[in-house]
This record gives sequence, C-alpha cells and structure tokens, in this order.
Amino acid sequence: MLNQEQATRNGHAPMIFNPAAFKAQRRSLGWTQKRAADWFELSAPAIGHWETGSTVPIEKNWAKIMEFMGLGVEQLPVPVPVADHPEWWPSASPEHYFLRRVDAPKLRIKGWWLGNAEGQSPNGSEAEAKLFLTESGTTFVEIYYVSSAKSYVTHGSFEYVLGRMSALPWAKALVAERGVDAWEDYQA
Repeated sequence: MLNQEQATRNGHAPMIFNPAAFKAQRRSLGWTQKRAADWFELSAPAIGHWETGSTVPIEKNWAKIMEFMGLGVEQLPVPVPVADHPEWWPSASPEHYFLRRVDAPKLRIKGWWLGNAEGQSPNGSEAEAKLFLTESGTTFVEIYYVSSAKSYVTHGSFEYVLGRMSALPWAKALVAERGVDAWEDYQA
C-alpha cells in the first residue's frame, strides 16, 4: 500500500499511496468499486481514480485506508490524529442514518449517533429516543413510541431540541448529557 517511490502532496502532508496494492486488496476482499465506495463514503468513480493513479486520497481518508489495508499507524508517513473522547463518542467519520417519521418518508441524515435512552411518555407509553448530530451541527432526536409504533423527529440547534424535550425528562437528560452544538465543540 505505502511505498517510498513517489510522494504526492495532498492535504497538509504527503501520503505515499500505491494504487495497485489498493486495487489488489479490494479484489482480495471480493469487493466491487461500488462496495468500496460505500465503505469509504465516496463515489465509485473516485475509487476508480484512486486505483488508476489519476488521483490520490486526501488526508481525511487516510485513517480508513489504514483500516482497509490492515496497516498500522507506524506505516503512515504522518500521524493520524486520535481524539481523546469518552468511549461512547462516535468515530470521526460520519455515517448515514434513516430516521422514522409518522406519515412521512424516512429522513436520511449524515452524521453521528450519540446515544439512546428509554422511558415513558407523560401518558405512560413506553418510548425510545435516539440522539444524532449532523456534520452541519444540527441535533436530531427520534422518539419512537413502542405501543403505537409511531415515530417523531425533532431537529434544530442544540438549545432548541433541548427545550423541546421538556415533556420527556429522560430524553432531555440524554440530549443534555451527550448533545453538543457541533462535532468540533466537544472538549475532552
């Protein structure tokens, strides 16, 4: 994967990338370019460009390339930053989630799942809450009522969502404990 033949400047520091080794690894896993693109959260043509050597991965993809290729940090020419977050804190790479809503199509967001909580509604119905943060800093809470199988989504700024959870103190506690204004706002 990494070799000393050709250094390419990408991002802030050089990463030495071997397109043939990358392609061989993808094929050894039995993955199509589309499957690899889904895993890297890129387009299939982007993977094709990596494999032909017409482009090289930018710095934000290096950690995933290390995982994909089975490499250790010591094999990268520059260190990959590792944040000091609590164990529940999500990975640095956002993922796609589909949130359920009553009488509406599922809502697709790209961000981080921050936690779950269970409790009861004011009328005693069992409910579950899921907390998400998008790349743009929007907080989403999906409330699912078990007995009626209905889901509701509240989203907006951290303060707005926190205020909307007043009727569900257990969900409000989840937002207050694990919610932040944006990914970068977390201070370990």
